[in-house]
Amino acid sequence: TQEVMNGTSNAGLLGDRAFWFYMLQQGKPRTGTANSDTHSLGDNTAGSPRNLVFAATQKNSFAIDVFNQALRDGRSLGTNGPVIAAELRDGATVFDYGLLPIAPAASATLHLEVSAAPWVFVDEICIVVNGEIKRTITGAELTQPSDPFGATGLSRFVGDVPLAELLPSGTSDAWIVIEAGRALPLFADLG
Repeated sequence: TQEVMNGTSNAGLLGDRAFWFYMLQQGKPRTGTANSDTHSLGDNTAGSPRNLVFAATQKNSFAIDVFNQALRDGRSLGTNGPVIAAELRDGATVFDYGLLPIAPAASATLHLEVSAAPWVFVDEICIVVNGEIKRTITGAELTQPSDPFGATGLSRFVGDVPLAELLPSGTSDAWIVIEAGRALPLFADLG
């Protein structure tokens, strides 16, 4: 794994994110993780970010080997609040996220469901392919809760994007990362 998110500052994320993308682009897939790195009352929101690991194990019968394999397979996401469910749908075949190579048909779609507590900002959803933002979902495409302290308004986006619109033409390999939350500040290597 590689720690990509550390603390709640999006500005601090950018360098680690760039290195993670570099490793992915070099054909070295790594599970991106998040770390709640809070050292004082003012530097970060305590307890954020968090990792969500999707493993076939339960609290009362926890299997560490199953949990560790889920991390190795990329069955985890780091978050400061938004939860992203992503699937590649290829007819009756569904691929959820992970690091294992797959070969969906050109007609496959990327199905996204993004949810967050009402007080969590989701200004944009970015679909990143091979390090480039290929699609940004913003504004009227997103649902915003009317009451930031209410019990409703968890779903922010549900939709499908044709995979053919995202993947570069003429290449056989690609990786996809989905990001949701506050818009990231501009970041570039000016060297």
